[in-house]
Amino acid sequence: MGQDTFFLGRQEELSQISGVIDGRGPALTVVRGREGVGTTALVGQALAGRAYVGYVAAEITDADHRT
Repeated sequence: MGQDTFFLGRQEELSQISGVIDGRGPALTVVRGREGVGTTALVGQALAGRAYVGYVAAEITDADHRT
């Protein structure tokens, strides 16, 4: 999907993330949103073609720790 279709209306967010990547912002940035709103895809679009280290957090429940 192209930026014009999937990220319709999200140019400001892409610009902010690109600003961080280009050194015009902090070295560590947290991007968060409700599940399913496209935050991971948005960051992936902004980082396309660039080297980066990323971390995606997920909620851990008691059931995840049971054997």
